[in-house]
Amino acid sequence: MSEAAPKPRRRKRWWALAGGGLLLTSGAALGIGPAAHLVVDHMVDGVRVWRLGRIKVDDVTGSWLGDLRAGTITIADDDGVWIEAHDVDLNWAPQDVLFGTVRLHVAHANAIAVARQPRLLAPKPPSGRSFDVVIDGLSVDHLSLAEPVVGRTADFSAQLSLDLRDETLRSVDLTVRRLDSEDDRLSALYHGGETYALSVDIHSAPGGVIARSLGVGERGLSATALGTGDSTRGNAHFEAVAGQTQLLIGAAAWTESDWSIQGQAQLDTLPALQTLAHRIGPSLSFLVTGRAREHTFDAHGETPFLAVDLEGALDEDGALDGPARIVATTNQLSDIARESPFPLGAARLEGELRSARGTTAIRASLDAQQIDALGQTTRLSGPIEAALTNSAFTLNGDLRAPAQTAPLFANARLRTSLEYDRRRHRFQLNNSELTGDAVSVRAQGWVNGDDGEFSGEWRARKLEALAPDLRGEAGGQWRAFRDGERQARVWAITAQGQGSRISGAPAVVPQLLGAAPTLDARMRYENGGVTVTYARIEGEHLRAGATGRIVRGEASLALEASARGPIDLGGATIDGAIDATGRLTGRISRPSLAMRGAMSSFSAGGVVVEQPVLNFALSPNGNRYVGRADVTGTASGRALTASSNVSLGGGALGLDALDAQWGGLAAQGSAQFASGGVSAQLDVNGAVDGLVPGLTGRLAGDLTLTPEAILLDANIADARAGELRVRAATLHAQGPLTAIATTFDLRGRLRQAPLAFAGTATINLDEHAARVEGRGALADSPIYSRAPITIDWSERRTQATVNVAVGDGVVRANWEERGRALTGSAQIEDAPLAPLAAIWGERAIGRIDGRVSLANNGGGLSGSADMRLDDARVSGRQRHTLDMHIVGNLTPSRLTSTVDATSEGGLVAHFEADAPVETSAAPLRIALARERRGRASWSVHGPAEALWAAARLPDQSLEGALDGEGTIEFGAGYLSGDGHMEIVDGRFEDKLTGVRLVDLDARVALDERGVTIENFTASGPRGGHITATGGSINERQGSITVDVDNMRVADRPDARAVASGELTLAWEGLHSSLTGDLNIVEASIDIASNPQAGIPTLDVIEINRPGEEDEPLEDEQPVRRNGATTLSVNVTAPGRVFTRGRGVDAEWSLDMRLGGTSAHPLVFGTARAQRGTLALSGQPFEIEDAILEFDGDPLDARINLTAVRDTADLTARVRLIGTARDPEITFTSDPALPEDEILPQILFGRSVEDLSALEAAQLAASLAALSGRASLDLVDAARAAAGLDRFNVRQDENGGFLVAGGVYLTRDVYVEVARTGLGQAQTRVEWTIRPRLVLITSFLTNGDQRVSLRWRRESD
Repeated sequence: MSEAAPKPRRRKRWWALAGGGLLLTSGAALGIGPAAHLVVDHMVDGVRVWRLGRIKVDDVTGSWLGDLRAGTITIADDDGVWIEAHDVDLNWAPQDVLFGTVRLHVAHANAIAVARQPRLLAPKPPSGRSFDVVIDGLSVDHLSLAEPVVGRTADFSAQLSLDLRDETLRSVDLTVRRLDSEDDRLSALYHGGETYALSVDIHSAPGGVIARSLGVGERGLSATALGTGDSTRGNAHFEAVAGQTQLLIGAAAWTESDWSIQGQAQLDTLPALQTLAHRIGPSLSFLVTGRAREHTFDAHGETPFLAVDLEGALDEDGALDGPARIVATTNQLSDIARESPFPLGAARLEGELRSARGTTAIRASLDAQQIDALGQTTRLSGPIEAALTNSAFTLNGDLRAPAQTAPLFANARLRTSLEYDRRRHRFQLNNSELTGDAVSVRAQGWVNGDDGEFSGEWRARKLEALAPDLRGEAGGQWRAFRDGERQARVWAITAQGQGSRISGAPAVVPQLLGAAPTLDARMRYENGGVTVTYARIEGEHLRAGATGRIVRGEASLALEASARGPIDLGGATIDGAIDATGRLTGRISRPSLAMRGAMSSFSAGGVVVEQPVLNFALSPNGNRYVGRADVTGTASGRALTASSNVSLGGGALGLDALDAQWGGLAAQGSAQFASGGVSAQLDVNGAVDGLVPGLTGRLAGDLTLTPEAILLDANIADARAGELRVRAATLHAQGPLTAIATTFDLRGRLRQAPLAFAGTATINLDEHAARVEGRGALADSPIYSRAPITIDWSERRTQATVNVAVGDGVVRANWEERGRALTGSAQIEDAPLAPLAAIWGERAIGRIDGRVSLANNGGGLSGSADMRLDDARVSGRQRHTLDMHIVGNLTPSRLTSTVDATSEGGLVAHFEADAPVETSAAPLRIALARERRGRASWSVHGPAEALWAAARLPDQSLEGALDGEGTIEFGAGYLSGDGHMEIVDGRFEDKLTGVRLVDLDARVALDERGVTIENFTASGPRGGHITATGGSINERQGSITVDVDNMRVADRPDARAVASGELTLAWEGLHSSLTGDLNIVEASIDIASNPQAGIPTLDVIEINRPGEEDEPLEDEQPVRRNGATTLSVNVTAPGRVFTRGRGVDAEWSLDMRLGGTSAHPLVFGTARAQRGTLALSGQPFEIEDAILEFDGDPLDARINLTAVRDTADLTARVRLIGTARDPEITFTSDPALPEDEILPQILFGRSVEDLSALEAAQLAASLAALSGRASLDLVDAARAAAGLDRFNVRQDENGGFLVAGGVYLTRDVYVEVARTGLGQAQTRVEWTIRPRLVLITSFLTNGDQRVSLRWRRESD
């Protein structure tokens, strides 16, 4: 470019100074030339050289007016000397200084040593003076750099010429060469006069000093610049490369009318620019154009994060002339302001830039278009002003949110005033204040070098701005101060706060926090991020804390929380302790959260989940949070697991791909919980056994639920709730939650009575009410609702009313529960007895009429009853009808009753009782109190069967003439009275044991001592006698002796036994014992009737099968509770105890003792086989030895059995040892075979590999039979049904199938008939002549006959 002419005004000033200075100094210069060292010592030593330090010159010789020499020149900063020059020669023209020019004709230094990099001094304000500098020639022979300068030592030589006039560089010529290596070189040539020339060549190999000084030592550096032209036209190109990375490339061009410069730079490669690159982006492209005649310019610079445009005018010196328009934009302000904890979107700065009198100022408008904080978005815009001088930087801003914005930023205004003192390096935040209707934050403070402090206040005035349904406010203080060594840049931050008047929804928040929760946090800003030492919040039922790091808005925090129940979640409750741990990661304003929580219990909808453990992970996705959650626990003793995709946002919690398993019940689908209600679509299937106390069965259904309506289709099978058993039921419900229309149809049993009932219902979930109507049949008697059955329930009250017709009678009932209090009543109006008796499995006729009431007010049950039976007869056990009147009254501790009964056969009976009882409402229970006493009286005359039938002992019957009367006192181990009871010509039968007694004559008397058996004799229908004697010694003690003489003590199809002996029942108070000796004369037991084995069952659900309600359900056998009578009965049998079935046909002897108690009997002793066989698939094994040893539990009896079978081919033994629960089976043979070959050879005469499918099935069934786990063996069943000893299907000689069956005519002769698939028949006879010699004869249908002899040697 052309050389600029000096300004006239400046030249005049310099000539004036030069002329006066020349006159004043010329004479003095002539006089003090020889004293140059004194002048230098006085004027130079200690002078500050820019910010590099202070200079010191030693060994000065020569004239300071021309040639000057110094032995040593040093420059020292605050840490000492860092550069030192030796043998410095200087030829200069000092008089030129008077004219504003420093000219060095020749300058030379023999050696310059740089020990380290300088520590710059604080800057000084400019003096306003400037000098031209002209260096004709400067050379340094030896420039050495110590290792601390750039990390290694280096030696250079350098030559320089320079012409800098009027603050314009006219020319420079610099050459730097490395003396100790070829790694570094630098040459730069520039002429800016009429002829323009530019040539720069810099090379630094990897590890070179120049590359290391720029921070790219491992890559190396290469830079070039070339330019040519004149004042009217020219161009230049420049480029810099570090390794394979392009650092800079660009070009400049000019003409008489315009000029331009453009290029691209990679900012993140050089360490000195990495901080800037991190802030504005890793790369920069720029273009500057100008118009020479108009003195205007346009500049554009762009990085990935920022774009800046500047346009304005320049004066003759190239300085800004007037205001320049500046526009800066970014798409994501967070990319630049990375310390912001909240996402910042697009922003635009537009205004003007001025520079005058040493001050550069910007006055502009800033528009931050999107600021996201705590899930809410706003915009802040307003004016800002900034000014930069040599001494200070100031900034003032006033930004406001728009009128229509998120609640958090309503009327928000951000005002900031700050300044930076460049001389003192002090930053001062005078005030920064964010105010608004919902929040306010204030800050002020300062930073000076390694010290600083900021503080302020924060307040959330309206918590509803954060959560719409939450109320209250919170506020506190914060403080930050420098805490660390020099350059550490560590800030310690503390924050405290407290909430007040916390309320609202979700209700769980105020429950956990209480009205006034507190906040306490300790943090450190270090290494470019915030370290959270701890942050704690404490509420009434919650303590939560966090630790971790937040770097550039990215968080990694560990969370811990504990809470105390009960916590009401609205329809659900958490009880006990809650402990949770987890992590919060990601952007702090929209973090990801992963938690694991353990609770004591959780209850919802009447279901209590014990020890639930919840795991969930949530991450932001748009304006929602999504993730996965799973929970495990137990409910009603059953394992509960559930997992689901989770979506949280918009005030709703969504569950998708929900998969839950509770015990045997599975549910899949989706659900959503929102303030408006619950929506769900679920598919439910499985067993409900144990999920609700007293409820079993299977459920399959589909549920669709919205906040307003429900749609349910369900099938129920094999269900039981109390005494109601449902074989199959269908349910359909549809409609709004205030009026759900329901239809149902069920088939089952009420206890033992067949029940069918179908109808409709209307359910109002808002009012917790249901109305049911229907009709059906109970034990073939029609039933229907005479009025709607009503059920009303709430949190504290349940009420139900029933009014139904049963046959031609009516049953009314009312029931109400209020907490622990309940009242109930029922009234039966002349109803048929048959359907009600069928409930208890009785077939009866007659009528029933009466009422029953029951109540509980917290102290136990009380109530009354008054019932009548007319013309009642229990089918099969009464010859005459019975009339009965029952009156009872109940208090929490006593039950009084009166019973009067008469029959057509002449029975007249009257009973009265006053008994001590124990009562409770939950569970509903009325039981005798054995520790307290009661009284009763009776008067009975007439036949026994009607009265015995009314006693409802379905497995027993009693006939005969009864006569007796008296009174009795009982309880607490006490028994006494006055009276008698006798039966004449009686007959008794117990269907469970098959025991029958005839010719029964008995008389029992009561007196003050207790009971006395005056007479008891009976006979068996097949012979034998039984007698009993004894009675009470006193009111607490007594004994009865029973003599059995050849009586059948068991007479059932599966067990028969005849026994003799003597048994004694003794008692004292509440304790009793049974002792004696019993000899089994003869017994036969069919073990094949064991219900544990047989046909396997499959779980099959059939819906609405016709006639299903008429099929009886297997009734559960009630647990017999005869008290804790201790047992000690010796049972012996010398033999004649036979067991048959399951292939076992054996005779046993017994030597055992029955011990334990009547509730838990135990067996001790042995049973030994006298003789017998063990048959497997019809093949008998002779029992050599068998013994069963009992030591308590019969199922733990030890078995040791050995059985043998001889065939023509081998002798096989089977042995069972172990317990009855888990026997171990082994096979041995002679000759020895593999164990898995022995049984196939014995049963079928062939190897296991040659067995047919049916034979393999028989083999498996035989092994199962031995182990006691046999199921139905179809092949063996077919064999037994046909009366065969063998039956199988196998391949014949031609590869076809052969069906064969045979019998043993004698033990040694076996005859078999077979038929092939082609219809050919054959007959086979096997005669075992001797154990190892068998003759086999075969007859075929074609007339062929075959005879063979099979013989096995003794040694085989």
